Amino acid sequence: MKFYYLIAAYNEELVLEETVRELESLVQRFPGSEVFLLVNGSGDKTWEIAQNLAKKYSWVKSFHDSEKGMGVAYRRGLRELQKMSIGGESWAVLTASDLPFGFSDLDSFVGLGPAAWKENLLFIGSKRHPKSKVHRNWKRRLGSMIFELTRLIVLKIRTKDTQGTLFLRGDQVSVVEKLHSDDYFVTVEIVYFCERKGRVFEMPVDLRPEIRNSKISIFKDGYKSLRQVVQFWQRL
Repeated sequence: MKFYYLIAAYNEELVLEETVRELESLVQRFPGSEVFLLVNGSGDKTWEIAQNLAKKYSWVKSFHDSEKGMGVAYRRGLRELQKMSIGGESWAVLTASDLPFGFSDLDSFVGLGPAAWKENLLFIGSKRHPKSKVHRNWKRRLGSMIFELTRLIVLKIRTKDTQGTLFLRGDQVSVVEKLHSDDYFVTVEIVYFCERKGRVFEMPVDLRPEIRNSKISIFKDGYKSLRQVVQFWQRL
């Protein structure tokens, strides 16, 4: 079993090297796994660092897009995997550049076993799982609950947390052909299409304390998310 970690990197010069060093244990544990550093619209030294890391480690690949956005990055990574035809025994892992759950999401996934891997198209390291260990302020919790309720009512998405780590089965990376969002709403699109096609499974995670200020604005991004739900529904 191989894992392809897709790391969306926007202005991540302070954390990118540490993340790659941490992921080295993944490659040792699962030989043949790779890390894709997907630099998008960065104005700092992120691209330079990503290139140097790709030269230093054979299991690291770096990609650059001038346009900013998590959706831009993830779509690029999934297209690259689509070219590789990685197959159903490999997994694309879409996660944040600071690995907010450490490897607790991976451990939950591995612990499920082959039967579950074959039965589900997508697994999510979910902050909303009852066994997850998550400490967040009330504003973040409230915003997440409103977004979750809107997704359920408008899009009929049953998955409670669409913003956790996504483990997408390798034979499903063609979902990239249906994705349009340039930002973090791209994970909602992935969950939607996977739910319509098969089964999605949420797993418990341990959320690390934040080592930096969040880039998400509760009110600005919350309103944007609600608007995107409606726009996505109108496109269906």
